[in-house]
Amino acid sequence: MIRQILIEDYKVKATWMSMNSMSVNLRYLTGIDDTTEVAVFEMPVAYPGYLKVACRYFQPQIRILLNIGVHHLADCETPEEYMKAKAEIVEGLDPNSGILILNADDENIKRVLDVSHLQGVVYIGKGDDSQFQAKDIKYANGGMAFTLKYQNKEYDAFIPGYGEHNVYNALAAIAAVFYVGVDIPVAIQRLSLFEQVEEHLEFKRGMNECTVINDTWNSSPLSMATALGVLSDMSKEKQSIALLGYMPQLGEGPYAIKQYEDMGKKAAESKIDILVVVGEEAKAIGTGALKCGMDSNKVYFCNTGDEVYNVLAPYLNENTIILLKVTHRVMKKPTFKELRNKLIPDNEE
Repeated sequence: MIRQILIEDYKVKATWMSMNSMSVNLRYLTGIDDTTEVAVFEMPVAYPGYLKVACRYFQPQIRILLNIGVHHLADCETPEEYMKAKAEIVEGLDPNSGILILNADDENIKRVLDVSHLQGVVYIGKGDDSQFQAKDIKYANGGMAFTLKYQNKEYDAFIPGYGEHNVYNALAAIAAVFYVGVDIPVAIQRLSLFEQVEEHLEFKRGMNECTVINDTWNSSPLSMATALGVLSDMSKEKQSIALLGYMPQLGEGPYAIKQYEDMGKKAAESKIDILVVVGEEAKAIGTGALKCGMDSNKVYFCNTGDEVYNVLAPYLNENTIILLKVTHRVMKKPTFKELRNKLIPDNEE
């Protein structure tokens, strides 16, 4: 979002797609030259020290922390260790001139981040304690509509893409470019034309006129919970099916199992009509849903593409909306990519 706003006025170097691993950082750094006016990079937190190193080399003057959920447990011993690793975003930030944009509504940020030494802390969120505040958030045709309040002025805003998380993303982007020098009305206008990254909650016309939400770029607890929320919100008059699977960065420890179970609880609480769990690694999603009272006749455990298709086939019609929240490598016979392309006939590779 930030890149799309800025490229109208600036020479921008930015993360390509969501390619943000340490292995591509050297390419990004050496791509910055005398013509670069703004650099915009997305940094992951794979393990303790990862973000600290990134901050040391990139030295960003404006930094954004949208949330602290649980993602890369594979390389962190505990969720608390992962949360502390995200707090490294303040490493080396100039306490007087640096800008740190934080989600005021995220409880974990408040728990682990000490910002008492920083002058330029800017909050986004839904409450009155946020400098960039979102009010009257609602689903609209093709995205989310909301009112942005900043310094007692209010602006009508719209962001393509469903889900309240997109409003938070938009708030952070607007705040960031504001401190680069882009006026709020200009930023809002450009965001109204935002092009979502592919495989990130893309709504597609599926087989036999069903609706498919393609959210298969990657999978983590926060993104899965968000996708389930969007499925629930968008399927008030349709039958909802969630296809959930392995979350690669969680690893296989006891904390990971707890996260899978929590996703089953989220599916049950979201009133999903049919839950399809793919793969042995994700089995705890289904057991978590059953523990929360979901009807056992509506929870399916599958390992192959054929099994998944046989479950889905009776529901492939205009009255069904299906969430695909499974990474590409989790099944065989056919592969998940082949199954996805069957469900979305016009899907372009």
